[in-house]
Amino acid sequence: MVPKIIQPPAIDGLGKDICWDSAVWNPMPYAWKPYGEIIDSTDFFGRFKAVWNEQQNLMYFLFEITDDKFVNGYVFRKDNGEYPLFDVVEIFIDEDHSGGDHSINNNAFAYHITSGNATSYYDVVDIWPDWDWSHNRVNYKDHFPEFKRANIGNVYTWEFSMMVLTDEYITPLDPSGFKSVLYAGKEMGFSAAYCDNDNSAINPQRDHFVGSKYLREANSDRSWQDASILGYMKLVNEQTTSLKSFSYNKRQMEVYPNPVCEFAYISFTNSYLGKVELAVFNSAGQRILNIQLNKYQERFEQKIDFSSMKAGVYFVQLVTAYDRMFVKIIK
Repeated sequence: MVPKIIQPPAIDGLGKDICWDSAVWNPMPYAWKPYGEIIDSTDFFGRFKAVWNEQQNLMYFLFEITDDKFVNGYVFRKDNGEYPLFDVVEIFIDEDHSGGDHSINNNAFAYHITSGNATSYYDVVDIWPDWDWSHNRVNYKDHFPEFKRANIGNVYTWEFSMMVLTDEYITPLDPSGFKSVLYAGKEMGFSAAYCDNDNSAINPQRDHFVGSKYLREANSDRSWQDASILGYMKLVNEQTTSLKSFSYNKRQMEVYPNPVCEFAYISFTNSYLGKVELAVFNSAGQRILNIQLNKYQERFEQKIDFSSMKAGVYFVQLVTAYDRMFVKIIK
């Protein structure tokens, strides 16, 4: 849920503008590559916020990335497809939430925002059809009117504005003529991700590819092709105050007691009858507990120990192949 703001942020890489208080942090907890790996938060931890402004007709993003080794140096060329080997923020967006293939068309966009090089502060790479498949990369920097990245130690803040374009956009025309009109209630397909590579000169692959959307392993590297597996985004008028539950099949997860003192019980009707993942996040969006379960009964109950956790707000997440739900817990 993405709130509307009245005053856009100053894009300075600091993320201190009051408008950012309107939005909650969204975690990127899912290891798409290597699939399902639990990543040490000192190696990588990522989260983001999003807001929109009606007058400017733009979206604004704030990414906070903890990365022990920041690797830049990718140089854009139409034939250089090595951007996933560097540290890259990725935005996958399907403006009309239509789903479907977008591998070499503008049905949706897979923006790879690079970490820069000696002569370019950043580039934004996607794939566009060309006469020669090896020369089909395109630079979409002009879709991002403002961009700034700053860091304090190993915590990097990426702050930028972005045009939301319709699928009628024709590369490489001026994108401002293809901007979608943003309004409260607009729904879009959306996922965010990060390519983390600790040494691209030595390691010819990503160390981690981490995303905001739970995906089955078969889909873990297909967001750049298939908009049908993207997450969900809705533009709203009001300030967002908590993570919202989103379930394709509208099944319910129950957590009790809430508030909790020592133990909480998670109850769920599991008509899928397959693998279930439970995770607990703190208010900063950090995953502090992860439980993989194979549950083949229709309804199950899982006990979680909160006795060693500090007082505060927590989010319990439950994921099956068809559901992703959050419940807020107070301790």
